[in-house]
Amino acid sequence: MLLVLNVGNTAISAGAFAGEELRFVAQTATRKGATAFDLALHIRQALALAGGGEEPFSGAILSCVVPSLRQAAAEAADLLVRPGGRRLVLGPGVKTGLDIRTQNPAATGSDLVALAVGALTLAGGPCAAFSLGTATAAVALGEGGALRGTAVMPGLALSLEALRERAACLPEIALEGGFAPPLGSDTVGAMRGGLLHGHAAMLDGMAERLQEALGTDCPLYLCGRWAALVQPYCRVPFLLKEHLLLRGLAAIYRKNTAERQRGE
Repeated sequence: MLLVLNVGNTAISAGAFAGEELRFVAQTATRKGATAFDLALHIRQALALAGGGEEPFSGAILSCVVPSLRQAAAEAADLLVRPGGRRLVLGPGVKTGLDIRTQNPAATGSDLVALAVGALTLAGGPCAAFSLGTATAAVALGEGGALRGTAVMPGLALSLEALRERAACLPEIALEGGFAPPLGSDTVGAMRGGLLHGHAAMLDGMAERLQEALGTDCPLYLCGRWAALVQPYCRVPFLLKEHLLLRGLAAIYRKNTAERQRGE
């Protein structure tokens, strides 16, 4: 099986693919300063709890937006891949098949590249995808599958954290817990309703603007940790594809492996 890793600022998402089928998915917290052995242990244990076995993986690909963990994450993947297996770190030199038409293509985040590839694999043409993690990020793809641009916004949990830190009287709350009306009858309800409806309204508005920028009524995808929680509050008909980024990474690995085999 193929190991796919997305190392984010808050969490590490891990997936195990058999061909194009995503068999197991797990998350573990991002630990700044973790060693390769720390990361490999937590990833292996998380996947095992999700139903995965303990056999070495045939290959691995990872994206990492935490520079201080990039090397350790790559070495952790090496520890989890069987001898002779191939490990890729998404970045310069890795072929994605994506036509990136930004001002500085090399500076486009690896997670956004994987998100764009995953969305393009589904849509096959113009589309937009939003990933709801520490930040809420969006990619917009135009005619021919070209990445026209990206957008980055404060994430749902980050917004809650900012409220708690800067507003002394606001309590710590859980975002989960049943549907929240837009108007709360107490402080907790007001915070939950404001955050969830507010984030959904931001997504609705950005989706309309991205479609306008692309000039087409294209498919819109939601993925990431908070996607399933926020989608019911949206008015725009987003398609929920929770593991879109992981699927994009797997597609990039398959592309590079196929091209390597043709070159041998």
